[in-house]
Amino acid sequence: ILLNNLKPNGIVICNNDHCDHILIDEICNTSCFTFGSTGDVSYKIISTSLSNTIFELTDNNQTMLLETPILSGYQIENLIGVYSLIKYLNLDTAYYKQFIQKLKPISGRLNVYNIKNRTIVIDYAHTFIATKSIINFIKQNTNNNIFVVVGCGGNRDKTKRSKIGKFTTTNADFVVFTEDNNRLESFDEIIKDIISN
Repeated sequence: ILLNNLKPNGIVICNNDHCDHILIDEICNTSCFTFGSTGDVSYKIISTSLSNTIFELTDNNQTMLLETPILSGYQIENLIGVYSLIKYLNLDTAYYKQFIQKLKPISGRLNVYNIKNRTIVIDYAHTFIATKSIINFIKQNTNNNIFVVVGCGGNRDKTKRSKIGKFTTTNADFVVFTEDNNRLESFDEIIKDIISN
């Protein structure tokens, strides 16, 4: 629907790592401006921690070293998407570096708290891929035990439940399965789905 409503001289800005820009080019009969590990704007993550991400952004063969309190790959990809839009619109990119240094994570998206010598990470991941990504990110950035509290909502995608259950029990030191708005489903049935693998 989106591509059908694109103006004839419109452009698609897409993440080269996640979309088939050649197919989009053919569908919308226009050009693409790409970003990702390769593209018109590219980036490379240099280091991550539970407090910041340092990455290189390359634009027109000029590379900038940038730091942001935003964590994890998909959130960094979104920042690169913002830069790409600014660049494409020929807006001043001078404030970008200052902007991303001051950003705060969205509530419920990789929020890190240090309480009584413990690090607590809250993320409302609700898909298998998101849950896997968050746990892998935490594992890469700590040597401590990982405790996971996770739930699966009722009347939602049942196929993800066993995947989330298997991945969390395989990759965390301790897992608590909890209720997450079971809606019209039995909580016991949801738990059975989660631990079925």
